[in-house]
Amino acid sequence: MAGGIPTYAALRVRDLYPGIDLVYYTGRHGLEYDFVVGPGADPGRIRIATAGAAPHARDGDLVWRTAGGPDHLHRRRTTPR
Repeated sequence: MAGGIPTYAALRVRDLYPGIDLVYYTGRHGLEYDFVVGPGADPGRIRIATAGAAPHARDGDLVWRTAGGPDHLHRRRTTPR
């Protein structure tokens, strides 16, 4: 606890989609997130929307411009658990 305020290494949203959790954490690119797809869950249910901007591909990542500057969606990495 820093200055009386609790801190966390990660935040997990359970069953954002059936059988799929969303985990937020601080990584090398700032705030990052992973979708954790459980056995039998359909990863095709995951949807990500960008309002007012069309992303373009760069080095396998998706990049789009926002009022705050460029935003990146880094290419997917699959890690068995």
